[in-house]
Amino acid sequence: MTFKTANSFSAPAILAFISLSACGGGGGGSTQNTPDSALFTASSPDVTLDVSSLNRATDVVSTQTTALNAPSTLVGGVLAGTVSYSYETGASNFITLSGGKTAAIDDRATTVSFMFANADIVGVAGVAATNMPSSSTASYSGHANAVVNDGNTITQLTSSTVTANFSSDLANISLSGDGRWLRINDANINGTRITGGNVSVSSDFANAPATSGDLDHAGQFFGVGASEVGGTFIIDKTDNGTSFKAQGVYNGAR
Repeated sequence: MTFKTANSFSAPAILAFISLSACGGGGGGSTQNTPDSALFTASSPDVTLDVSSLNRATDVVSTQTTALNAPSTLVGGVLAGTVSYSYETGASNFITLSGGKTAAIDDRATTVSFMFANADIVGVAGVAATNMPSSSTASYSGHANAVVNDGNTITQLTSSTVTANFSSDLANISLSGDGRWLRINDANINGTRITGGNVSVSSDFANAPATSGDLDHAGQFFGVGASEVGGTFIIDKTDNGTSFKAQGVYNGAR
């Protein structure tokens, strides 16, 4: 969906960005919506979660590690609290945190990671990656929840594909929506994390960023053998009175 706007994010786009569940995220099937037992049931063993988050109020991208302790308690970080969940066909799962906070989990094509939104914080969290590949390539597909403001229009990007080359330790991330795309190319793979990269966008975006210095990006692999991937990013360019800003989260599985 593309919104005509001035040079700031409009209210409809902000609301859509906060509420990952609003449009079903493109999944909609009961398999994708069912909470994964390794993350959400009281019988779960303790697991470590890696989190990549974006604070939209401060434009800060960060990573952290938290713990999910049985029975279903997230310890520390942006998702701290006691976890419960509800299930709605074709919509999202909602995590209820202590203190009355909630986080909406988007429709998922993933099983050990999930995108979330909680007030000004959006991000992706998942079971920490183990047995990382040291060679070969892998392709991932899934969802995105990203907003691009090129100074003329606001566009939502809802799909993601990631190609990881574990031999060269480089990853390419592509987000798309409404016939437009944004790519983060040649991002660096360092252990289980992905950082940096060079930005390119489809030609119908105005005021496109030209350097990697406009980008702050933090991605992570999740699961055994890096079975899933996700990350958050912000691109902020202002030059000669023109602006281009993009921010969001992506998540996908092999």
